[in-house]
Amino acid sequence: MVLKMRKYLIAALAFTAITPFAIAQQKPPQVTQAKSTNGEREEVGITVYNQNFGLVREVRTVDLAAGRTALEFRDVSEQIEPQTVAIKGLGGQLHVLEQNYRYDLLSPQKLLEKYVGKKVKIYRWNEHTGKDDVYDAEVLSVANGTVMRVNGEITYDFPGRIAFPEIPQNLIAKPTLVWLLDSSGKQKVEVTYLTRNLGWSADYVLTINEADTGGDLVGWVTLNNTTGTTYENGWGTGVSKATSAIVTASPVIMCRGARRTPVGPV
Repeated sequence: MVLKMRKYLIAALAFTAITPFAIAQQKPPQVTQAKSTNGEREEVGITVYNQNFGLVREVRTVDLAAGRTALEFRDVSEQIEPQTVAIKGLGGQLHVLEQNYRYDLLSPQKLLEKYVGKKVKIYRWNEHTGKDDVYDAEVLSVANGTVMRVNGEITYDFPGRIAFPEIPQNLIAKPTLVWLLDSSGKQKVEVTYLTRNLGWSADYVLTINEADTGGDLVGWVTLNNTTGTTYENGWGTGVSKATSAIVTASPVIMCRGARRTPVGPV
């Protein structure tokens, strides 16, 4: 009995020693980076509802690698409702593993916030030497003013031009949808989402004939886009009479882009 127990103990210890090594040898799946802009947009459709929001649908051909790809889908609305975003492949295999909406936009204040606790350089013009003096500094706080450690001393609102070594990876120039996808390769994808700041208004002109017996009524629909992006290169913009986020079978007036479009005589 003792001999058998020793054998089991030795086997267990050997397994314990080997298993972490085997796990460490397993490499994570390789992830390819890809980006898509409105230059790849092939179709776009917008349905504008009351209460200042609309439904956006667009199709792009995206150069995805076979396997896992981290896709940055740019040129989307700055007023997007992230919980309404959906993506699907049109003709290829596409599985969504992770979805994010990055809206931490690049700005001087955001740069300072991301560099709290990190080193920067400050350049200050010296009139006597005719060139910039360079100071090594550490950003300590950016709440209600910028507090730094310069030359071993704590100071705030130190005058000069602040230089950062690089842009933090989580800061972007424009709002971007980011997906981690498992795909079969390059393909068309359809993306839909709801967004705020799409509005519309209607104006009507009634022209009476000379005999005052009849006339023509012409209506104009004006679409107002303040989402922070443009929607071009496609049909499908409409106006719905629905008054909530639920799409109904309401009459739709079709028009292109954001022009004023006549409904026609009635």
